Amino acid sequence: MKQEFLDKKLIVISAFLAFEELMNMKKNWKGGIIAEGLSDPTIINKFSVYEATISKDNMPIDYKGNVGRWHGYGVRCSRKEIDALQPYILSGWYAHFWR
Repeated sequence: MKQEFLDKKLIVISAFLAFEELMNMKKNWKGGIIAEGLSDPTIINKFSVYEATISKDNMPIDYKGNVGRWHGYGVRCSRKEIDALQPYILSGWYAHFWR
């Protein structure tokens, strides 16, 4: 009886982990990313982009006083893709994500 209980518990845990993995791969997040805030802006190519905007000129792009245009992207992505983006976000910048 104890073994049967443990087997059922293992099945439930396995199903939960499989569901969690599926949710990590499902593109159920939307987000906004500004290319100038990334150490490697080409990482955006790995996302499903549904919108792209370019700001007016003379926007601050760093803490050294440089100005330019911001390139903003609306994306759809998975939690796994958000986690992969984090190391590329420059200090002082951020990206927004929501469900």
